[in-house]
Amino acid sequence: MSEHGEDKVLSKEQLKLRAQEMKLEEKQRKMEEKQAIKEEKERRKNSPIRKIRNFILGIIFIAVLLLVAYYFLNKYLIQKEKELSDEKLNQIYINAVSTMQNKDYEKAKELFESIDSNYSKYSDVEQKLKEIDQLYLNEYLTEADNYLKNNKFDKAISVLDKIDEDYKDDKIVEDKRNEILIAQLKYEVSEMEDSKSSIKIIEYLTKVDTNDNDEIEDVVNELIEKYKSAFILETRELMKTEKLKASTNIALAKRLLSDDKDIKKLEEELKNIDTTEQTSNEDSSKEDDKESNKTSTKNNENDEKKDN
Repeated sequence: MSEHGEDKVLSKEQLKLRAQEMKLEEKQRKMEEKQAIKEEKERRKNSPIRKIRNFILGIIFIAVLLLVAYYFLNKYLIQKEKELSDEKLNQIYINAVSTMQNKDYEKAKELFESIDSNYSKYSDVEQKLKEIDQLYLNEYLTEADNYLKNNKFDKAISVLDKIDEDYKDDKIVEDKRNEILIAQLKYEVSEMEDSKSSIKIIEYLTKVDTNDNDEIEDVVNELIEKYKSAFILETRELMKTEKLKASTNIALAKRLLSDDKDIKKLEEELKNIDTTEQTSNEDSSKEDDKESNKTSTKNNENDEKKDN
C-alpha cells in the first residue's frame, strides 16, 4: 500500500516538474521568438536599402526644414528691406514736397519721378506729379494772359515758347496759343477798318497763314464772310456813282474769292446795270434822232413857205 502511495506521490511530483519544465520551455520559446523578431527588426533596420531610404527621407526632411526656414527668413528680410526702402522713399517724398512748395517744379518733378512704384504712398506721388504739371503751366499761362489783356500778342506768344518741350503739345497750351493768335488777328483787322476798304481787308485775310489750324481757319472764314457782306453793300453804292471802281473791286473780289456765289451774283448785277443803261441810251438816242428829224422837217417846211 505504501509503495503504491509513493508512486502516486512521485507521479504528481513528476507532473508538477513536467509542468514547470513546459512553462520554462514555453517561456524560453517566447523569448527566442522575441529575440528572433528583434534580430529581424535589427537586421531590417541595418539593411542597406533601409539605410538608403532613411538617408533619403532624412535629406528630404532637412530640405523641407531649410525651405520653410528660407521662406520665413526671406519674408522677414523682404519686409525689413521694404520698411527701409519705404523710409528712404518717404524722405525723398518729403524733400520733393518741400521743393514743390518752393516753386522749383522741375527739381520737384525729378524727385517724385525717382520714387519707386512700390512706395506705400505711390498714389500720392502720382497726384503730386499732376499738380506739378498744372502749377508749372499755370505760371506761364498767367503771364501770357497778362500780355494778352494788354494786346501784347508777340510777348504772349514768346512766353509760351519758353515752356519746356514736354509740355508744348499739351492741349491747354495749344488752346492758349490759338486764343492769342485769334485775338491778334481780330485786333489787327479791327485796326484796319479805319484806313482800309472791305476788299483790302478781305485780301489781307486770304493771305493769313493758318498753319492748317482748323480753329484759326474757321475764324478767318467768319471774318471774310463779315467783310464780304460789307463789301457787297459798298459795291452796290459804287455802282450808282463809280461803276468803273465798282467793276475793279469786283474783279479783285473774284480773284480772291473765285468760287463765291455772292460775288458772281454781284458781277451779274453790274452787267445788268450796264445792259439797262446801254438800252436806255439807245432808246434816248433814237428819240433824239426823231426829234432832230422833226425839227429838220419843220425847218424845211418853213423855208419853203418863205420862198413862196
